[in-house]
Amino acid sequence: MTAILTTSLLWLGGYALLFRLLDRYRRITPARALTGLLWGALPAFGLAYALEGLVFGITRAWLAPVIEEIAKGLGLLLTLHFWRRDPPSPLTGLLCGAWIGLGFTLAETVLHTTAGYAALPWLQTFRGAVARAGVFGLNHALYTGALGLGLAHADSAHRAGWAWLWRATGAALSVLAHGGHNLLATVAGNRGNFYALLPALLFVTLAGCAFIACIAAFLWEGQQVTRYARRLCEHGQLDKAELSVLTYATLRGVTRWTALFSGKPGHWHDLGAYYRAFDRAAFTWAQPRRHRALWKEQHTRWLEIRVQLNTHGQGVIA
Repeated sequence: MTAILTTSLLWLGGYALLFRLLDRYRRITPARALTGLLWGALPAFGLAYALEGLVFGITRAWLAPVIEEIAKGLGLLLTLHFWRRDPPSPLTGLLCGAWIGLGFTLAETVLHTTAGYAALPWLQTFRGAVARAGVFGLNHALYTGALGLGLAHADSAHRAGWAWLWRATGAALSVLAHGGHNLLATVAGNRGNFYALLPALLFVTLAGCAFIACIAAFLWEGQQVTRYARRLCEHGQLDKAELSVLTYATLRGVTRWTALFSGKPGHWHDLGAYYRAFDRAAFTWAQPRRHRALWKEQHTRWLEIRVQLNTHGQGVIA
């Protein structure tokens, strides 16, 4: 059983690494990512498992997606609530939901692998674990990520009607995608090998849509940063060298690691704070007018860090 669980954890660890690679500008802190992972693995899974135990037969099959998405959604609402002073971007909302979904998958994999190992042949248990954590390991992340995407867009909406439409769309997509997968998995289990491809086809479709959403959200974040940086450059608050670094995530990484390998760990840390403060100001600047006071506060904070770096002779370029 140790080999089976280790293989499953490696699969899920690879997906966690993917989430970190996708998170470039408005990065989720490790503490917040871990909180989402633990919420999905413990409270969300425990609550869903307890509620599903009260329902039987066909009713359970239809209600399971609703129960599970509500349990995970509670953690997502709690996580995004702490962004009230720092509104989440669409990519941030999607990835917050993905971390919670990954935690749910982790708990589900451990439970079913442990139970299957006691009742089924080793090879069958291994196949089930690989299917659950590997092939379909991103399913719950995609479901809850859709809800997070909707909630983040709602926070950025300029009108209340659009905000509620985004929330409803995110919730509907998460439940319908989850229910569609369960339905196709049931059909595949009852009808033979050909139909076993149906859940995989749905997963590929969902994964493709999520990938497109991630790329679009990432490009949107970069666009906000670029627009804001160019605006400051036009007003004489940035020079062209600093503009080129701030608008390219790769150059930011090169600059920070150059400072670290030059024996300046303090400069490496301060540059990270400088980039994060700039991104917060850039994103909040693009938000509705209700966030204008927050933008002024974050812009001032960025200027303070910038002055501090220049005063200490470290600079903001290298």
